[in-house]
Amino acid sequence: MRDYQQKVGAAIPRLTGSRCVCRTCGQYFNSVSMFDAHRIGLHPSRRCLSPFELAQRGYTLNPKGFWIRVQKPAQLAQDARSVAGGIHVAGTP
Repeated sequence: MRDYQQKVGAAIPRLTGSRCVCRTCGQYFNSVSMFDAHRIGLHPSRRCLSPFELAQRGYTLNPKGFWIRVQKPAQLAQDARSVAGGIHVAGTP
């Protein structure tokens, strides 16, 4: 039985915005791009990444049960500079 079917009666994550659920594997994703990233291969042998494979690729479940990308410290620093308009923030490269 698929995960999403087993969640009947349990807390099912709420799908709002671009959040989605895969009807093949039952996993929940925080964005369409995250959903797309979990599907690999070419048709007809296309498949979903397992939770283990997702974790190996640096993805994690957020507290609400959705798979998200985990940003590396260097990416967080780059994002902070972008938001700050290129101003150097102390303690960042």
